[in-house]
Amino acid sequence: MLLPVAKRNGFEMFGGVKMFFFDKETIQEEFGKAGLFEITEVNDIYPFYLIKCKKSKA
Repeated sequence: MLLPVAKRNGFEMFGGVKMFFFDKETIQEEFGKAGLFEITEVNDIYPFYLIKCKKSKA
């Protein structure tokens, strides 16, 4: 599920997969309220971040 994000730049590729590009500051802003607990930088063909959020018990 994609969160509604106001400051994202993205495009579709690989059969409809949506890729979005964030810097660490924007990740904090956009995912902080979604239970963000870890940001891991991954270096592959393209550098990207693995973003982990945990749903809080309501």
